[in-house]
Amino acid sequence: MHELPELLSLRGHDVDFLDFPEGAPRFGFRRLLDLRTEIATHTSRTIQGSHVRVITPGRVLAPPIDRLVASLTLIPCLFGLMKAKRYDIIVLYAVPTNGWQTILVARLFGTPVLYRGLDVSHEIRKSTFRRLIKVAERFVYRHCTWLSLNNKALLNYCVDTGARRDRCSVDFAGVGGDWNAPRNSAMELRSQLSIAPERRIIYYLGSLFAFSGLPRVLNDLARNAQLRSTVSVVITGDGELMDELTKLVKELNLQDCVRLVGRIRFDQIPAYLAIAEIGIVPFEQGLVSHAAFPWKAVQYLVAGIPVVATQLKGLQSVFPEGIGVTYAAAQRPLLNRVEELLADRGLADSIARRGLDFVDRNFRWKHNVGKFEDRFKSVIRLSQVGA
Repeated sequence: MHELPELLSLRGHDVDFLDFPEGAPRFGFRRLLDLRTEIATHTSRTIQGSHVRVITPGRVLAPPIDRLVASLTLIPCLFGLMKAKRYDIIVLYAVPTNGWQTILVARLFGTPVLYRGLDVSHEIRKSTFRRLIKVAERFVYRHCTWLSLNNKALLNYCVDTGARRDRCSVDFAGVGGDWNAPRNSAMELRSQLSIAPERRIIYYLGSLFAFSGLPRVLNDLARNAQLRSTVSVVITGDGELMDELTKLVKELNLQDCVRLVGRIRFDQIPAYLAIAEIGIVPFEQGLVSHAAFPWKAVQYLVAGIPVVATQLKGLQSVFPEGIGVTYAAAQRPLLNRVEELLADRGLADSIARRGLDFVDRNFRWKHNVGKFEDRFKSVIRLSQVGA
C-alpha cells in the first residue's frame, strides 16, 4: 500500500495518504491526548524520489481505544480533506477505522471510492469488536464504487458478503527494482545473526499474526533433531505472536537455530532474502488465510527463492503447484516439504525458476502501475455516468 501511491506520484499524480499511526509510540500526556495533525509533504518510504503527502491526524486515548475513537474523529478530517482537495478518486484500504466513514463523506462530494481489498478485516486480528467490523465490511463491500481485490478467493468472499460481482476485479500489485543484495552484505548479515556458514536458512517475512502458523513450525522443528541441527529459521517482522514465539524459543531450547529479528526496514529485505534458501508461508487454514494472498510469496520468488506454503485457496488461485510454490497438506508438517526441497536442489531450483518467470510476467510494477491507472480511470468514468 506504500508502493502504489509513491509510484503514482512519480507518474505525475497528486497523492494524499491518510494515515492511522498504528505502533507509533506516544509518551507522557501525549499517550492520552495528542490532537496535532502531522503533515509530511514529501514522503518517500519505499521508492526514492516519490512525493506523497502523508496526513496523520491526532489521537485520543491510548491503544487500542485510540482506533475506536478514531472511527469518529476521522469524519471531520475526511470532510475537510475532500472539501479542500476535491479528489478525482479515493483508494480505500481501511474498513472499520475509516472505511464506512469515507464512503459516506465521499457521497456528499460525488467522489468515487475504490476499495483495495487485501484481507478479511474482521478476522485479521483477535478483537472483541469482530462483529462490528464485519458489519462495517458488509457496508463497504455493498456501497463503494468498485472493489479491487488481490486474489479470486477474496473476490468470492466479498461477493458472498454483499458486493456486486460486476463491480469487482482481481488486480495484482507489483515488485520493482533489483532484489538481489550484494554478496558481501549477505555474508555480513549471516555473521551478524551468528549463523554458521554450513547452516541452511529457512526464512519467514512479514507480520506475526495469530494465524501465521509459526508456533507449529517451531514445535515441529523441536521434534526434528536432524533438521534443527542443519538449518536456521530466520523470522523478521512483528505482531501479536512475538511474545509467544520468544517464549517458545526458550521453552523448546531453539536458541541455536531460530532468530527472531523483529521489524526491519523495507530496504533491508533483499539482504535477508539473499541468505535464505527457502521462504515459508505456514499460515493456519481458515477464512482469513484462505482469502489472503500472502505478498511474501512474491517477494521470496523475485529473489529466486522457492516457497513452501500451506494449502491456501487464495495463494493456490494465483500460483499452481510447482510454479514457484510447493504446498504442504494440512495433516503434514510444513517442514517435511521443506526437507524434501533441501534434499533436492535441482527440484528447488526448477520450482524457483518457474516462479520467477511467472512473477516477471504478472507482478512487475512497470506493467501493473499502468493497469491500476486504467482501473482508476474506468471507475471515475463509471461514477460520472451514474451507473
